[in-house]
Amino acid sequence: MDIFKAFTIEAAHRLPNVPPGHKCARLHGHSFRIELHVS
Repeated sequence: MDIFKAFTIEAAHRLPNVPPGHKCARLHGHSFRIELHVS
């Protein structure tokens, strides 16, 4: 028997210790796709 499941998650964060004006100092997000296959 094979089981397959895919998930998509979103995460947001900011990096407070980078120099002012750095692109990562603003709140920004990333998308992740997780695929699980069990056999």
